[in-house]
Amino acid sequence: SWLGGGAVGLALFIAGMYWGRQTWIAAAFSAALWLCLVPLTVTVCYRLIPFFSSRALPGYRMFQAAWVLPLVTAFSIGHFLLRWGFGTPWCLISDLPFLGLALYLSIRWGLLSSFRNQLLAMLHVGFAWLPVALALYVARGLPSALGGPFSLGFAPLHALGIGFLTSTLLAMATRVSLGHSGRPLEADRVAWWTFWGIGAVAVLRICSALPWLLTRPLNIRHGVAGGRVPKIAGDLVRHLA
Repeated sequence: SWLGGGAVGLALFIAGMYWGRQTWIAAAFSAALWLCLVPLTVTVCYRLIPFFSSRALPGYRMFQAAWVLPLVTAFSIGHFLLRWGFGTPWCLISDLPFLGLALYLSIRWGLLSSFRNQLLAMLHVGFAWLPVALALYVARGLPSALGGPFSLGFAPLHALGIGFLTSTLLAMATRVSLGHSGRPLEADRVAWWTFWGIGAVAVLRICSALPWLLTRPLNIRHGVAGGRVPKIAGDLVRHLA
């Protein structure tokens, strides 16, 4: 159960707070992400996206291979263990095949054909953020493995947390609430544009993390109020990816 992964993160957080170990606290956030939220969300997508697609698209062929979830489990746990056991460059061992799997699933489940139905497109686009995030993790890890100075900052984390997890949560909640309330399975303007608004936020946050893009004049990283994240919070977030 992925609740066990969440329990690991909670235990690390409590221990880190008690003994004053900032590294443990950072590892707790990483555990919550890679041992619970990511595999749990992928599992939900694996169960529901093909099912919902078969209900909305005539002639749709469901794909739910038995080997998918074991691989997701291995890659998610692998990322966490490699990150904290050996360092960021070693995450490539799990991130590269995870990227291939996520991209394959997105295409095989019918990303392009999903745009015939706005509500269905929300589900597919939400999941499509996963290979985008993993591609950024791979792009970050390759130069590190080769000893290069290239950096993507928090871009992979923004793509994963805002792009994948948040937009998928909105899409799933919208689809399930409409289905269980007996209302038409159609995305209204609020749901549709809120979904794309989340995607826009993800893109802006990704761009703000890339120093080689012309985003300095926008000063996106500091927000409208111009406030700064406290140093201790910044140190913790730095370990999350």
